[in-house]
Amino acid sequence: MGLRYGVTVRKCRYGKRTSLFARALAGGNLVSFNLYRLRSGEGSLRPCEMPAEKVVALVLGYIPDIPQS
Repeated sequence: MGLRYGVTVRKCRYGKRTSLFARALAGGNLVSFNLYRLRSGEGSLRPCEMPAEKVVALVLGYIPDIPQS
């Protein structure tokens, strides 16, 4: 999306849920979701009040900043 984001990822103790919250550093854009691991081994994506396409675009396009020494 061409924006820089601050991203927080949290995993529950038993690994059944992963949550992501991302906020554009310039403000105005949020992306958040929960990803549940089902007993079958498949994942169930649950975006938080936004289209799944927005979540997928952020995750697939995410490029982390390289720390500078």
